[in-house]
Amino acid sequence: MFEDETVTVACPNCGYKNPVLLREAESALETSIVCNHCHKAIKIGLEGFHRHLDQVRAELDAIQHDAAAPKKKPGSKDDYQI
Repeated sequence: MFEDETVTVACPNCGYKNPVLLREAESALETSIVCNHCHKAIKIGLEGFHRHLDQVRAELDAIQHDAAAPKKKPGSKDDYQI
């Protein structure tokens, strides 16, 4: 779903913001990239990323489920509070 999206990772050495495809980061708990500016290796821990991605997917599933649910007719008895 998000495989073609990119995130930016700032290089701790020079501060350059490197684009990283989520496809490259999705399957591992840790990955390394090379900075496009200073060519230093950057190790990226992805445990928190995976937790947030799972949360986003769950929220999207809930939204899709709610959108597919039958709509209440206006003026039904469930629309009023006493």
